[in-house]
Amino acid sequence: MDLTPHLEQLKTDGYTIVERLIDPNTIDALLDAVRVLEASLKNAPSNNRFEGNRTTRTYNLCPLPSRTWQRLQTRCGP
Repeated sequence: MDLTPHLEQLKTDGYTIVERLIDPNTIDALLDAVRVLEASLKNAPSNNRFEGNRTTRTYNLCPLPSRTWQRLQTRCGP
């Protein structure tokens, strides 16, 4: 994959979107792992304007199973 256009967009716009970087099976595994983590932490929407009244926030994804992270690192990591 040629990332040159993405590097240029990062320089000019400060962001880029790389479509289809992660395969759908990995995305599903990540979403499942985050749902399990949220349930174990008993995450619920906060009652403040900063975090939102209808959204949940998980500030630390380190407790995700290492296999989940390993799947992602093989695509994005060194």
